[in-house]
Amino acid sequence: MQSFIFKTLVKFVMGFVADMLTKQNVQFYGDKVFDLIEDFVKDSNTTVDDAIVLPIVAKFRVLLDIPDLPDVEEIGPAVRGIEPIDMPDPAGN
Repeated sequence: MQSFIFKTLVKFVMGFVADMLTKQNVQFYGDKVFDLIEDFVKDSNTTVDDAIVLPIVAKFRVLLDIPDLPDVEEIGPAVRGIEPIDMPDPAGN
C-alpha cells in the first residue's frame, strides 16, 4: 500500500514539475533569480564580488538562454511579451 501511495505521489509531483518547466517560465523566473543575485552583489560594499560574480551570472544567462528582462514595474508584463504561466493548483481547486 505504501508503495502505491509513493508511486502515485511521485507521478503527481513529476507531472506538476513538468507543467512548470516551460521555456517561458524558466526564462521569467530565472531572470528573477539572476536579478536578485545581481542586485545583492551590486549593493554590497566590496568590488571584488562585482568583478567575479557579475560576469559569471552574465555567462549563465547566455548558456541558459535567460535574457535580462525589464522589471514588471518598469513596463508591465503585457508589453514584455513574457508572462508567468498559471500554475496548476496542487489541491485541484
